[in-house]
Amino acid sequence: MLELLITEFMLRGFCDTLAEANCTTDSFVEIYNNSDQHFDQPGWRLEYRNATAAGEFGATRTVLAELDPLAPHSFAVLPTHIGNATRGYLLLINDDGQIIDLIGYGRDATIHTDNQPAPAPARDRSATRCTTDNRLTVSGLNSLDFLLADPTPGAHSPCPATSPPPTGSTTPPASDQPSETHLCSIAGLHFTEFYTNFAAHESEQFIEIYNSNSHAVSLLHCQLHIKFGSRTQIFTFGPEIIEPHSYFALFLSEHDLRIARDPTSSDTVRLVGITTIASPGLRGQKSGRSFALIDDTWHATLNITPNSANVLQHCPIPQIQNPATGRCINPPTTPLPKECDDGYELNPLTNRCRLIRNNTGAGVAYGLPDTGGDPGQRFVATSAVIAAVALSLLFTLFHFRKFLARPLHRLAQPLRRLTSPITTHTKTLLSRFKKKA
Repeated sequence: MLELLITEFMLRGFCDTLAEANCTTDSFVEIYNNSDQHFDQPGWRLEYRNATAAGEFGATRTVLAELDPLAPHSFAVLPTHIGNATRGYLLLINDDGQIIDLIGYGRDATIHTDNQPAPAPARDRSATRCTTDNRLTVSGLNSLDFLLADPTPGAHSPCPATSPPPTGSTTPPASDQPSETHLCSIAGLHFTEFYTNFAAHESEQFIEIYNSNSHAVSLLHCQLHIKFGSRTQIFTFGPEIIEPHSYFALFLSEHDLRIARDPTSSDTVRLVGITTIASPGLRGQKSGRSFALIDDTWHATLNITPNSANVLQHCPIPQIQNPATGRCINPPTTPLPKECDDGYELNPLTNRCRLIRNNTGAGVAYGLPDTGGDPGQRFVATSAVIAAVALSLLFTLFHFRKFLARPLHRLAQPLRRLTSPITTHTKTLLSRFKKKA
C-alpha cells in the first residue's frame, strides 16, 4: 500500500536573518515514499497552516509545493520558505483533499497533535524522523516521532544510541501483507448520532461515529472535545478500532463525561486527530429523541440506534405522522363487524340488525313453530296463530261487554251527531234521484 510520510523539515537556513536569499534555499521539507509502489499521482501537495494561540488552524494557508513522481523508498526534498518557523502545521494532502500526514511543530500546535507537537527546529538544525534498523519512527505522536538533529536532506537520520527505542515503527509492507493502520487519521470519519436529552427509562448519553472508509481506522491518541457552557472536557481514545463501514458509539457515563441535556447554540463536540470534525448544532434536543444523520440530513428521531444504522421515526408506535400538519395522530381504524342474533341480519346501510325475512329461520324470528322452511306448513302455522288471536279478542270483548257497553254508547252519541247531517243530505239526494227516474 502506498505510504508517503513527511520525514524531515528545516525551516530556517544557516543565514543570520530570514531576509537573506540563502535562507530560502537552505529551508526544505523532505518527503519519503515508504512503500514498494511507484508514486505518480498529480494533485498531491504540501501545505503550511499557521497555528493560532488556541492551537487551531489559522487563516494562513500556503501551498509549499506540488509533488512529482517518486520511486519506491526514495526521498523528495522540497525547498520551502515559511514565514513563521517557530510554530505551525505541515500537511501532506492528496488529490481528494484528504490529509495523509500532518506535523505540528512549536508550542502552540497542540489541537491536532494530541497536545504533543514536534519541536521547532533551530536555525542550523532540522526536525527529523530517525531510523532504528532502517525502521522509521511512526507512533502518531509528533513529539515522539521527531527529534532535532543535523540536517540530512535526501537521507535517513539514525536515532542516537542513547535515545529510547521508537514507540512505534513501520516497515515497507510486503506485497502479501496488509498495510499498517495510520494512527489518529480521522479522514473518512463522521459524527452520525448524538443522544443527549435521554428519557426517564434511558440511562446513557452517547456519541456515534461512522467509518466510511474501506479500511479500518484506529482512534488511538485521537481526542474528543466536549464543550458545554464554560467547561470543556477532553477525552483521549485508547486503541479503539472502527471497522470499515461500521459504527462506534462512545457511551459517555462510562468515561465520566457528559453533555448538557439541553445544549445551547455554543455547545459543541469535536473529534480531533490529524484534522478536526465538528458536530452540528445540538440546540433544542427533545427528551427521548436522538439527533441522527439520515440521508445526509440531521433529524430528531425516536428510534435510538447506537452502533447501527439510523432510522427516522417521528411518532411513537402506533401513531403515524399526518402529512398535512406534521403532527402525530392515531392511525385510522376499521370497526369490527357487528354480530346479530339468530334470525337477524346486519343492515349495511344503517349498521343495525334487522329481521330476516323469507328464510329458514323466519319462523323462529316471528315466534312461530319451526316448520323447516316448508311454505305450506308455514301458511298453516300462520293461520292457526291468527285464528287464536281472533278468538282471544272475541273472548275478551264478550267477557268485558258490560264494562264496555256504556263507554261505547257514550262514544257513539257524538258520532251520531257528526254523521246525522251527512245521513239527512244523503237521503234527500236519493229521493230526488228517484223522482227524476
